[in-house]
Amino acid sequence: MNIKQTLKPLFCISILGFVMHSFAYTDGDYKAKVETNDQYLTVVADTINNLCPQLMKDKKICKTEDPVGTALKMQEVMLNGESYIDEVSNNDLLKVATDIDAAFQFYDAVEQFKSFFDWKKQAGEAAESKDWETATLSEEMAWQVIVKTASRATFAASMLEDSK
Repeated sequence: MNIKQTLKPLFCISILGFVMHSFAYTDGDYKAKVETNDQYLTVVADTINNLCPQLMKDKKICKTEDPVGTALKMQEVMLNGESYIDEVSNNDLLKVATDIDAAFQFYDAVEQFKSFFDWKKQAGEAAESKDWETATLSEEMAWQVIVKTASRATFAASMLEDSK
């Protein structure tokens, strides 16, 4: 199964997406959203693990046991000491990545993903205080981040497949 086939169901679900309840949020709403996000996180982790060896020339960067760390390391290597990806020359990017366009898409996916854990933390804190509305809506925001991350990662995967 290729990456596009793996991520396609996520986008079908995404289209149905953000449905607000007309009643008070419950711990059940929160737990359901956590379960959904955990499933999406697994798909994103698998995508990172599949993209890394295809995109990066130095395969030692790719650590399947730590996909988040791998993604951040990939981004760091792509930056090559610069603050912004736009400051990196195409020649320097091609020294570390196999495809410039896919590298930009993956970089953006990681940027999207960086706020995921902040939303999860906020949701967890709200759940601890039994504020189910804030907990559920924060998990919803985490879900939005995952969808954006998956979108960018899908573009990166498509670009890598098209360049073969």
